[in-house]
Amino acid sequence: TQPHGRGLSYFDLVFAHYRAFRRAGVSVDIVPADSADLSGYRIVAAPGLMQLPDALPPAVQASGPLALYGPRTGARGPGFDIPLPLPPALADCNVTVTRVESLRPDMPEPLDGGGAISGYREHLETSDTPVLMANGDPVAVRSGTTLYNGAWLDDAGLDRLEGLHCNEAQVTTRALPHGVRIRETGSETFWFNH
Repeated sequence: TQPHGRGLSYFDLVFAHYRAFRRAGVSVDIVPADSADLSGYRIVAAPGLMQLPDALPPAVQASGPLALYGPRTGARGPGFDIPLPLPPALADCNVTVTRVESLRPDMPEPLDGGGAISGYREHLETSDTPVLMANGDPVAVRSGTTLYNGAWLDDAGLDRLEGLHCNEAQVTTRALPHGVRIRETGSETFWFNH
């Protein structure tokens, strides 16, 4: 619904984050957005939940994992209206999306330090700690255990973002070769060479 730009879709945004975690050798579980108990996880990633369930942020805070929210989080209410206060309206973050824009596919915006914004960007007004910047402006910010990313990032940018998040959550990462993935269970590790 409302992709905001040609070729942009919610599925592709979520899948891009999933691929970044998997490139880093991190096992990923997909759980419903209304899950009440997230205590078994060190990281909860919710990239782009346009209608953020009211129960999710408190469930994440109560369960203890680090949270990663992505662009367009809480951007629409149940009637598809723009809610007030302005998004993302996360209780533990001081960040407000003041403007949004779609980027042409052939004109990515470089991130300071590597990677790029591609497709979509939110302009953030915040006093939280920036973790990714573009042209001196915050792209992703952290407040306590919550990270808000206001842009659709290319693979290099997502690798940086997920790497920072995994490092802080003390989740072990591995630089896997192209086409190699792993999946860890309680007692076993499976290696896949695609």
